[in-house]
Amino acid sequence: MTGFLVVGWRRGDLAKVSALGVDFTVVAMAAELADPELADADTIVCDDIRDPTTLAGALIRAGVGRDRFSHVYTDRESAIIATAFLGEYFGDDRICLRTAFAMRDKSLQKGLIRDAGLPVARHALLASTVRDPAEAVGGLPYPMVVKPVTASSTAGVTVVRSAAELRAVVAGLRATAHGRQPLLAEEFVTGTELHADGIVADGRLTFMSVSRYLGNALGIRDGTALSSVVLREARHVALFRETRRLAAASLAALGLRRGVFHLEFFDTGHGLVFSECGARPGGAMIVEAVAETYGLDLSSAGFALAAGQAPRPPAAQAAQDFGWCNLPSPPGRLLRAPSERDLLGLPWVVGVRLDHQLGSVVPDNRLTIANKLGMALVTGPGEAEVQQRIADTVAYVRSRVEVAAT
Repeated sequence: MTGFLVVGWRRGDLAKVSALGVDFTVVAMAAELADPELADADTIVCDDIRDPTTLAGALIRAGVGRDRFSHVYTDRESAIIATAFLGEYFGDDRICLRTAFAMRDKSLQKGLIRDAGLPVARHALLASTVRDPAEAVGGLPYPMVVKPVTASSTAGVTVVRSAAELRAVVAGLRATAHGRQPLLAEEFVTGTELHADGIVADGRLTFMSVSRYLGNALGIRDGTALSSVVLREARHVALFRETRRLAAASLAALGLRRGVFHLEFFDTGHGLVFSECGARPGGAMIVEAVAETYGLDLSSAGFALAAGQAPRPPAAQAAQDFGWCNLPSPPGRLLRAPSERDLLGLPWVVGVRLDHQLGSVVPDNRLTIANKLGMALVTGPGEAEVQQRIADTVAYVRSRVEVAAT
């Protein structure tokens, strides 16, 4: 191995990368490189790691030659295509361009899943040239979901219930930054929303955790705080068996043979239906909840696999159960809110990450799951207890947050 290029950076990554014992360089945006962890690291500033031209230009200006790196990795969904271009340039084919596009473009992704004979919502691509989206969706029934093809964190995702709503939503999205890409209309799937998070190595599923969202992700439009609880296989044998089948077949169809994944799906009561998949660790506090449950850090595993190393195996499962929740806040300038110390004072809260401090402006939580006051990691002696404690945590925060209009 000649060198390891990490595209994008999050605080806490240094210990994970340093543990690999390899020479590494970080290319990231200036705000990320301001992390004190990186004071002594080899870094390259890039204005936009999502754009292949900008990313390549930053490396070329830094004098990076073709033999500088043998392994390239990002855990940023928005940067996976640009990183795949770099991987091909440096000879790292862990994720080829086809797979990178499949993991980013929801239309291509769902088409590959459908072609593999797997259950997935019926869908139609609404290109920018489509004049009447109500005609373009053909026989798709209402309600349906409309989203940008590279949507993430529920940004720009809308449920429409009529042709008139569909036309209005498409026109609205095209008037925003989302309009610079095609849109996807898909059948609305009812059922329980779950997520599987795990590892695939040499095309084989080697580890998988399954969690249940407490309410579907689009519940944020009604003010519900997103959350999930890690499930135990001993309590859900049939669900785990069917999820393994769906995950293994989906990853094969999408071409992901080595790496970590976050796969969302629905249990309709009549079977499992694929929703979407990313070649990255799950967001929010999914990594922490899985690590507490299984003793395996999927973020660290992603770095290890990308560097050509085997990740650490899971440890013995914890006696307690775990879940996490977003912490809600009305939009506005934050005047009063629980501190990290306050939240950790709740006996069931074992981890906290706050996105905002007093005086900062909290954006509307209903627009995207990325908008929130912060997150909490919750534990309890069973799944039902964790679910109740998540509800108690959310209620505690709601009762103690005060904002001023901006």
